[in-house]
Parts: sequence; C-alpha cells; structure tokens
Amino acid sequence: MDFEPAQIDMINQAYHQYGKTMFAAATMERSLVNAVVQHRHAAAQENGQQLAGDLWEKAADETMKKMIERLAPHLDKVPGLTDRLNAARDRRNDLAHTFCFDRAPDLAAPAPATRLIVELAADEETFLGLFAEVQEITRGLMEKAGIDTAAADAMHVLVVEAAKNAQ
Repeated sequence: MDFEPAQIDMINQAYHQYGKTMFAAATMERSLVNAVVQHRHAAAQENGQQLAGDLWEKAADETMKKMIERLAPHLDKVPGLTDRLNAARDRRNDLAHTFCFDRAPDLAAPAPATRLIVELAADEETFLGLFAEVQEITRGLMEKAGIDTAAADAMHVLVVEAAKNAQ
C-alpha cells in the first residue's frame, strides 16, 4: 500500500503520540513500583526489620494488578484512585498488546487518525495525572520513614517535563 506524503506525516504523528503515551504509562507504572518499595520500607521500619536485596527489582517483578492490590490501603485514601489505576492498567494493556493492530486502519484517513492522536494524548494526560497522585502517596510513605523527599520532588518535575516534551 502506497501512502501520500500527508498520510505518512499523519502516521508519524500518531506513532509519535503513541510513544509519548506509552512512556507516560511506563512512568505511571514505575510510580507504583516506587510506592511498593516505600510501603515495604516503612513497614519494615515499623517492625524493626532491615530489608535486603534490590527492593526496586523485586517490586518491578510484580504485575500492576498485584501492586495496586498491595497498595490498596494507601490508594483508597484518595476516592476512586484504585478504580482509576485499574482502568489505566487495562488501557495500558490494550495499548501494549492490541492497539497497533486493531487501530491501524484508523491511520488510513485524516479524520480517524486525528481522533486517534487526540485519544492517545488524553491517555497520556491520564497516565501522567495518575503518576502524580501515586507520587503523593509515595511521598507520605517516604516522610513516614524519615526520608527527605526533596530529591524525589526534583525527579518528579524532571520526569513529567521529559514526558511532556518528548520528541
């Protein structure tokens, strides 16, 4: 199938937005990993235990569903957050596993391709918003464990800006 230059440009824009959206989804997931680590760290401190090994690697081995379940007592303090994270997990799974194949026909015409780009941009904003909400919970866990959160705050700004400015 041959494409006109305008179609190629639209396809490039769509996949550019897809990449930004998937980066935002990965960023959201990484915030859950960090929250799990901080939850484990705070719980260990409360119990006078010391944790060993790479806590982030261990947490990253869990599924998003498992991380959300593990963090539910903290997430439930924000009304609807658990449900929104589960919906975002489902959307991320759709984007990762079926989206490119199922939605490829939308790229053949300008109107559907434009709608697709808008849809992906909305997903990106959703993922980044959830990232920020989980970061606030993580911040509370870090403060509870006596960890200075200034570095985490600076990293949060860098990650969000990198996601928004990805080219």
